[in-house]
Amino acid sequence: MAAEARTVAKPPILDINEDRWAEAVRREATVRSLAARANTTRSEINAAAHALGLSTAQVYRLLGAYRANPVTQSLVMSRPGPAKGHRLLSPEVEAIISTAIESLFLQPERPTLAKLGRDIRTICRGAGLKPPSRSAIAARVSARSLKELVRAREGAAAARARFALVRTGLRPRAPLDIVQIDHTKVDVQLVDDFARAPLGRPWLTLLLDVFSRCVLGFAISFDAPSAAGVALAIAQGVLPKSAWLEERRLTLTWPMHGMPN
Repeated sequence: MAAEARTVAKPPILDINEDRWAEAVRREATVRSLAARANTTRSEINAAAHALGLSTAQVYRLLGAYRANPVTQSLVMSRPGPAKGHRLLSPEVEAIISTAIESLFLQPERPTLAKLGRDIRTICRGAGLKPPSRSAIAARVSARSLKELVRAREGAAAARARFALVRTGLRPRAPLDIVQIDHTKVDVQLVDDFARAPLGRPWLTLLLDVFSRCVLGFAISFDAPSAAGVALAIAQGVLPKSAWLEERRLTLTWPMHGMPN
């Protein structure tokens, strides 16, 4: 079945689900082969379209996007429908929602979202307008500044306590003075050695020296960040890397190691 897409887009990495990412990975070998050629013929484009289950126009768009930015993310196609953030409500209904949020929801009594929805639907029916859905109302509330919501519903003191700027406190004077742990889901899709079936995107845990910004150790796993992954990264960070590099036949220099202060 042909994949439905009207345009090639680059959604943020965190907004791409596993299925769409796996499909982009599947497309990459074919598109990369086309992009490596100085000229591509119509028959080659047609063959690629047949192999990928896409139209020739979609293959041309993917090829153009990949040549402009040769990364897997360029091959993630947007889904049909309104763009994210696009609003379909009439200006009159939008005005009613905005006024109701200001006068009814942003109050110290802290009314619920359900009550706000009932009040908005009553106002809309009275004005002869089609009431918005609960999700549409919730989206308008979520679009408001969280600091604004807290200040209006819980008071200025609560807003200051929750959103006051944190002053810089990490000021190491030498390597290993302060070490931090960071986790990220890698922008890489791993595949099975035999079937080449996508396995998923792994988590990367990094042990970072704050003074030098060097990586002292790391751990990679399909499991979400945990104490076990942190322990593995710390163990690698404390120990010399020569044996680890030799086991993997890596001719690299990685002298950073030691016990954090």
